[in-house]
Amino acid sequence: MVKFKTIVNGKPLVGFGISEENVKRLKEGMPIAISAEDCKQLFGIDTIVTIFYGKTEADMREELSKHFVIPE
Repeated sequence: MVKFKTIVNGKPLVGFGISEENVKRLKEGMPIAISAEDCKQLFGIDTIVTIFYGKTEADMREELSKHFVIPE
């Protein structure tokens, strides 16, 4: 995975590039988590980022709602 932060038109842009292997793992139900420590060091934000996969937005919302309160 490639993670980066840059400035575009005076605004911050955070990017994540995922490989074919990452996509395969996502499809197998293995989300990618980027730790709060990495996010703070790389992007200056104190949070956790999760990248996950689902065939539809409805599928993703249903799965996430089992673990989190998901805003509409």
